[in-house]
Amino acid sequence: MATSPSDQLLSLACETLGVHSALLFRNDDDGAVLTSAACMGAPTPVPVTIAPGRGLVGWILRNRQPLILNNFDTGHSSLGYYDDSDEEQIAAFMGLPLPSGGVLCVDALPGRTFEPRDQQQLQRFAELAESMEELIRNKGSETETHAFFEAMASLRKLHDDAPPWSSYLRSLLSVLAKATSFDYVMLAMLPENAREYIIEGESSPLLCTQGGPAKLPLENGLVGWVFEEGRPYFGDGQSSAVAPLFGRIPQDPGFQSVICVPVMHSRNVCGTLGFAGLQHRTFSDDLRTFVGLAASELGQHIETLYLRHRLLALLPKAQMVFDAAPHDPDTAPMPNEENA
Repeated sequence: MATSPSDQLLSLACETLGVHSALLFRNDDDGAVLTSAACMGAPTPVPVTIAPGRGLVGWILRNRQPLILNNFDTGHSSLGYYDDSDEEQIAAFMGLPLPSGGVLCVDALPGRTFEPRDQQQLQRFAELAESMEELIRNKGSETETHAFFEAMASLRKLHDDAPPWSSYLRSLLSVLAKATSFDYVMLAMLPENAREYIIEGESSPLLCTQGGPAKLPLENGLVGWVFEEGRPYFGDGQSSAVAPLFGRIPQDPGFQSVICVPVMHSRNVCGTLGFAGLQHRTFSDDLRTFVGLAASELGQHIETLYLRHRLLALLPKAQMVFDAAPHDPDTAPMPNEENA
């Protein structure tokens, strides 16, 4: 059971990325020491120190480069943190070096492969791990980083609880507003081939005041820009003036700090997650990392809902095919009250 903050972070990484194990190695004089690990079941990692160049972790340690390896084969490489007989159960590996020294890596059982977008998510967890290490060194507790970590755990639980979409979105925006201390947090969605985006939800009412979602032209404001460009926007209002969140609209209260990040589904921008404040503020690296992780978490939830919707749509068709299938005399009859 995870006990330390690092253990809890790695457990969150396992659940978010859908992997078997997540491991954190820190440098010492002999190489990289396994300081924290989370695992979803057997096989389990063993305590180990890995020398530079030894196995996949050692390769990352020596070359200071990220690595993705699908179709892992014990005949050509090794992990080094399982018993030898257990390594054969692992099918894929992904890892990257930490700026302060060490390696963050994950592995997966058969059926899971890694892509560049998985590496991007792992990079965000690496940034959180670095922030947590800095927090421990400074002996801080009630900090921004701690609030973000707690918020990510809340978002993961919210995903697992799977409430109706409206309840999920309301809770998500509330968690994000509390963690970031922004005055206003919202989600805009863009239907396929549409030229208007829809304000799906707000942490406090601004545009959705008539009981339904508001629609705005795609050309309007920073939200539309993120949909078009697929890139995040950070405007603190200190280095330059902040562009309007929704363009020129009467309801604009004059936000002085704005963040907009894309929400991805099937490698396309399906939403924009927006944060806005009435005061200028400095955006820490932790804040930038957190909003990116929150957008990724939201994107994964949308992906789950989409797949669930498609499955439910296919079930009636599958039943029709089953009902129309010819009778197989070798198939045992279904039990009923007479022959059960």
